[in-house]
Amino acid sequence: MNERKEIMKYIVKVVMLQVIILPLFFISNVLGQCDDYESYMSDAYSYASDAYRFAKKAYRNYDDEDYVERYSKKAYRNASYAYDAAQDAYAAAAECNCDDGLSFADEVSTYANAAYRYARKAYRNYDDEDYVERYSKKAYRNARDAESTASSALGICD
Repeated sequence: MNERKEIMKYIVKVVMLQVIILPLFFISNVLGQCDDYESYMSDAYSYASDAYRFAKKAYRNYDDEDYVERYSKKAYRNASYAYDAAQDAYAAAAECNCDDGLSFADEVSTYANAAYRYARKAYRNYDDEDYVERYSKKAYRNARDAESTASSALGICD
């Protein structure tokens, strides 16, 4: 009879540990993924900010081919990095079930991708002032929108 009590105590302890410990493990795992979202979105913000700054420099100096070539290339590279970071933020938001994070990450991705496309067009046609003026302006506006949206997205998935 005494042995049976000991077995029952042991079973109760094991069940209690499973009820308490396993949920804590899953909660910490989900919270860690939301931390990943914040990190990726912070990166997207930083890259979008750089893309905005470089595309605006290319736009303001559209009549200087060397300047346009240098800064539109930097703009499209940073816009590409912002897009990649926003895609990573999207995946992390999906992992931690953060619907608002999904929406923001998708929006940042869209703006960053547009900034990339426009800055790349300006870069490839750096010797055509009209083309550069038009597309570098579109690039900096989309990069600005990516930066602004990423800024708003920080802290969403806490």
